[in-house]
Amino acid sequence: MTPAAHAGIELPPVALGELPSTLTDGNGDLLHFVPLVPHTTADPSDRATAADQSVGADRRGVVTQFWIPQPYREPLSTLAQLPNDTASRLIEAIRALEAYAPVSRIQAATEAVLGSGASPGEKQLGLPLLALRGQLRQATPEDIAERLSQSSDLELDPASRDSLRSRAAEILATPVYTTTAVATDLQTQNARNYQSARIVTDVRPIFQEDVEAPPTGAVIVETLQVQTWMRDGGSELIFVSMDETDLKQLKATIDRALRKTDTLKKFIDEKGLSYFELEKEVVD
Repeated sequence: MTPAAHAGIELPPVALGELPSTLTDGNGDLLHFVPLVPHTTADPSDRATAADQSVGADRRGVVTQFWIPQPYREPLSTLAQLPNDTASRLIEAIRALEAYAPVSRIQAATEAVLGSGASPGEKQLGLPLLALRGQLRQATPEDIAERLSQSSDLELDPASRDSLRSRAAEILATPVYTTTAVATDLQTQNARNYQSARIVTDVRPIFQEDVEAPPTGAVIVETLQVQTWMRDGGSELIFVSMDETDLKQLKATIDRALRKTDTLKKFIDEKGLSYFELEKEVVD
């Protein structure tokens, strides 16, 4: 099926969230999920609602397709063009993962099938589908796969598009994709998400009227720097000046939050629920 041309209607992007810190680019920088933005073939003056457009075809039968960010085109093309036996082994490896398995397990399963010779982009093969599953969880796997396979951003022949559609539908329906994608989406559904922090400590001397005389005193200023990221791909660095008392208050607040987290994790376990948390490096 030949994909229809984009008509330029761009819906508000909905990004999924953060990848674990074990998944980085070539420079070691933390990567984030990139939004896959729906486009429609409808006339701009007669667009459907965002909700209609985001799940495929609206009530008038207008086809919606996805604008695929550049980092996701290689993985999706790889999935479409895999030999059938390799694709089958990949789908089975992903299907064998338990519900709520972390993203790194999906990547590990992919690498185990593709081998060490796979490119970094190919090893991220499962991430575009994870992003889509979280964004469009009210749509069926078959519908998502159909729209994805029609995207004109992928340079694929008809046979490869058919392969992408069937393989994506199977992967999207696996237990790990129907749980981890939603959990990640919910955990990162915030205006800003924490990425990292550091504290810069300064000693600021106090001079008297004669600045040529040595300082007679000093103050210590602790500057808390918090790096945040947003689901639309943006980031913000926040600076907060503090003193020793402030640091102790912050520490007490964090300690209390950790105790509440432990209590809630026990509660979740007692109720037989699955606990999910994004993988991140923990620095002691």
